[in-house]
Amino acid sequence: MRSLGAIELEDILIGCTILGTGGGGSLSEGQRLIKGLIEKGEKFTLSKLEDLDPKALIGSPYYCGSISPEGGKEESGEVALKAFEALEDYLSEEFKGVIAAELGGFATAGALAVAAERGLPLLDADAAGRAAPDLQCSIFYVMGIPIAPMAVASPMGDVMIVKQVQDDRRAEEIIRRIAVISGNMVGVCDHPTRMEMLQEVVIPNTISLAEKVGRVRRKAMEKEDNPCKAVAEAGNGYLLFQGLVTAHNWKVEEGFTVGQIKLTGIDECKGEEYTIWYKNENIISWCNGEVDVTVPDLISILDKDTGMPITNPNCDKGKRVSVIGFPASEQWRTPDGITAFGPKFFGHDVEYVPIERRRG
Repeated sequence: MRSLGAIELEDILIGCTILGTGGGGSLSEGQRLIKGLIEKGEKFTLSKLEDLDPKALIGSPYYCGSISPEGGKEESGEVALKAFEALEDYLSEEFKGVIAAELGGFATAGALAVAAERGLPLLDADAAGRAAPDLQCSIFYVMGIPIAPMAVASPMGDVMIVKQVQDDRRAEEIIRRIAVISGNMVGVCDHPTRMEMLQEVVIPNTISLAEKVGRVRRKAMEKEDNPCKAVAEAGNGYLLFQGLVTAHNWKVEEGFTVGQIKLTGIDECKGEEYTIWYKNENIISWCNGEVDVTVPDLISILDKDTGMPITNPNCDKGKRVSVIGFPASEQWRTPDGITAFGPKFFGHDVEYVPIERRRG
């Protein structure tokens, strides 16, 4: 295990937002949440999977809802903690660690916050290797780990236990509807799992990867190097496009933020066009009308000059951006993974082709 200081935490949050592919919640709200806990004297610890007792019970606290423009709404870290503690009460057993459900500026900050407030370690792993919109878009679902029992807490003070549910798809329908009537944001804790099973299914070392990505971006800015190129290389990814945002339309639909971003090429991409469609997270992109990258591979939009991630729907018209692509983890590239989180799941009748085959 190792302690995380303010600089490491900042690198992790920025890296998680880059790997969050436009979703995963507000980076600024995640930074605010963690800064407040640092000022209170809370300690943050990161644990490797093998560091904990195989019989230790681990909880996965997170948020469910649509995403908003920066400053569009105040999010609270308390609902995730309430859900975490409610599930402990139901199980009559305390969790010994926390695992993030996904990577994102607010999503991972929430897991970090719950861990710090309870004096528990955050595992250096997660269940997606990125951010994802639907509850069933999770390695837990692909590997058959039950989502229930699960707890839900709303900003209105509601706390609920779902003892049993048909499957993760049904859980998505239930929790999403609770979020819609609760200001489009609830805290959830689910997949209570023993370490001995958890370490066999989740994606390891993803928090360390996020920290590396965030650190490389910071160092590139200090050296006045190209931060977007540095970020792509740090994540074994690709610089897909450089362009100017010429159009961006979005709406909140059934608890998700759905939109489309259009770019016109600049610099070496001059004369070309790029389009990205997202459902909370960036799902599929087209270059000059041809499919370029699709889920489960990662599509991230960064400020061209600073390498800072731009979350949906904050990619405003006129911004100069770089589009970065990263390969998904091998767990996603199985037939079951593609079924759960490939382009056809989102209604796009195209086959998944790994990013390195398209761009290698």
